[in-house]
Amino acid sequence: LIKNPIRVLENEHRDSLQALNELKELTENFHAIEGEEAYNQLMEALKTFNRNLHLHFHIENNLLFPKLLEIENVLTQKVKEKYY
Repeated sequence: LIKNPIRVLENEHRDSLQALNELKELTENFHAIEGEEAYNQLMEALKTFNRNLHLHFHIENNLLFPKLLEIENVLTQKVKEKYY
């Protein structure tokens, strides 16, 4: 039950990271430009967003999703033991 939704989310993670990497390339890794305060504030916000997004994906991919799969396996086993 949970594998397909996780697969969808992992695909969304890859697509999001690809879009963010393209943005990093276009902005030379969110490089600041001297004298461009509004632009530089945007680049700092994008750097923060990038860090937070990577942390979010790490938590989901490496902690949450494996735990959900483990819980599903335990519950599936319990149902099998009780009803089969």
